[in-house]
Amino acid sequence: MSDAREHYAALYDPLLTEIRDRSSVADAFLDKDIYRIYLATLWANAVTAPERSQLGEADLEPFHDFLVERAGEILGGDDCVRDCFRHLISDDGEQAMLRCRVPPRHRAFLVHFGHLMLHAEELPGQY
Repeated sequence: MSDAREHYAALYDPLLTEIRDRSSVADAFLDKDIYRIYLATLWANAVTAPERSQLGEADLEPFHDFLVERAGEILGGDDCVRDCFRHLISDDGEQAMLRCRVPPRHRAFLVHFGHLMLHAEELPGQY
């Protein structure tokens, strides 16, 4: 494991474990909607304020890869972080956020960030 990966693991594995635990409904059942909301919130906060997440701008891409690796164990897929946002900006995702009682400002933040992230290919120089 690289030094950066070890750094991310030391900082974020406990949080990712808590996210998994808070998303668990029973020992063998995980509410993926709750997990997606937490994961999307973690990523969006890391991107919008990397310094508060103990990251630098150069850390964002490798940190993204780290999250995809860790969360992929639960959600699967090639890029589960982007998939979380794809889901959250859909009608089903909106219903999931309402069911999970995500406050309106938080929902708006995730939806706005999701649109920016998913359409980054259209915006040169943006992630």
